[in-house]
Amino acid sequence: MESMEQEPLLGVKKSGQSHNKHPYSRSSISDDFNETSVYSYCGSNYNIPRPDRRQALCDTTSTNNEEPLAPRKIHRPYFIFLVTIVNVALLMYTCIAGGVEKIAFKPELQNTSVNKFGYIGLNDSGHKQHIARYCGVNWFIGPNSSFLIQTGAKFGPCMKKLEVVEKRIHNISKKEADYVCCSFNEECGMMKNTSCQGKVIDSGNCTSPKSPYCKRGVTLRPCCLGVHSQCEVISEQYCSYMGGHWHKNQTLCTPVNCLDGICGMSGVKNKASGKQWYRLITAMFLHLGVIHLITNLIFQIPVGILIEREIGSIRMALIYLISGIGGNLFCGLFDPLTPQAGASGALFGILALLIVKMVQFGREVKRPCVEALMILGVALISFALGTLPYIGNFVHIGGFVFGVFASLVFLPRSNFRRIQTMALYTCFKGVFAFLLAVLTFAFCFLFTFDKTSNFCSWCQYLDCVPYTEHFCPNMNSDGYGNTGG
Repeated sequence: MESMEQEPLLGVKKSGQSHNKHPYSRSSISDDFNETSVYSYCGSNYNIPRPDRRQALCDTTSTNNEEPLAPRKIHRPYFIFLVTIVNVALLMYTCIAGGVEKIAFKPELQNTSVNKFGYIGLNDSGHKQHIARYCGVNWFIGPNSSFLIQTGAKFGPCMKKLEVVEKRIHNISKKEADYVCCSFNEECGMMKNTSCQGKVIDSGNCTSPKSPYCKRGVTLRPCCLGVHSQCEVISEQYCSYMGGHWHKNQTLCTPVNCLDGICGMSGVKNKASGKQWYRLITAMFLHLGVIHLITNLIFQIPVGILIEREIGSIRMALIYLISGIGGNLFCGLFDPLTPQAGASGALFGILALLIVKMVQFGREVKRPCVEALMILGVALISFALGTLPYIGNFVHIGGFVFGVFASLVFLPRSNFRRIQTMALYTCFKGVFAFLLAVLTFAFCFLFTFDKTSNFCSWCQYLDCVPYTEHFCPNMNSDGYGNTGG
């Protein structure tokens, strides 16, 4: 590379406004402090005219006897390129394997008719029951939330115990304690005694149906509905229309592990909770759809490349991953029941890094108000998107907080020009490294042992604003694949 000069990120004042006569000579402050940064991507207003390199080299041989400043190293943005490739590849996989849901803001109520119990095996249109469901929608142009969960989206029940899930499973077991095996028109199924219109043939189960009462077999089986461990004993046709998972080898919901099918990946042994902690990492590489990915890449690619060229791939990866994981931890504490995916936490960590650099180089920025307004604009747009389902503003807040601490710990010394002694610099880094460790431990502890799903009553409105009916998911819905009776 002919020139090893680094393109600055922050629009700093021109050299003519500085007291340093020679732009490439060593000043009274060590060359470790000569680096400036944050945003040439914002446009030509932030490009700094550079002096002729040959003239600059001549200037360094002046009679000032000042030692010439070694050119700064430009790092290749391997990490941002790799993350972007993974983002695109995973989106292509989820859209191809999981399909693309209907593009709409409001789910549409759909109705159909299925055969009633006793007539399930018959082609009899006179004995039907009407059922309804809300069809799945995804205006981001992507798959439904059920498939995203199976691919690695953040989802509390797959990661820890939650009281609301345990309570639902307990209520199902309590309800089915009084179920009996009912036979009607040679079909059998488990139900309450009061609901049986035929003959009760077994007070225990239908695993060994007596002939001739069940010639057409056991036509009612447990069906897992939605993503919150809801289960009903219904027909296969009913279950299929509702988008559920029909368990043909079981007769009751009590022994069924719905969570295992919901979470997928490495599986869930405990039907009330999973231990898939790795979702804190995998979720940041998944996206809800094409629009979601594009909006993130508009910020991630130009800004991430410039920052990584300055600080290197290792520092960039540490700040990116810590911010992303921290954002998911924070979001999982306040809103564990909503599936969420995306790199928003990591990108807010990058935004925090820009603000840290803005504070450090505030006196050298050409237009500090413009820079501040641009950062504020990005934040406001992101928070507006965070009011939509499955993105969440809590991940933004958490990513920003962890991003501030990670930036203060991992940014190179050249970004802290006001700390001029190594002892003070080492102490500064040590303090913030300790605070970052304490913050991480505290949120991991709370995330692990807090079993409540309603950390605060108003939290849901910060994470998702119900612009239309059924816009935001809840305990009785399946997100994009909403189901209803």
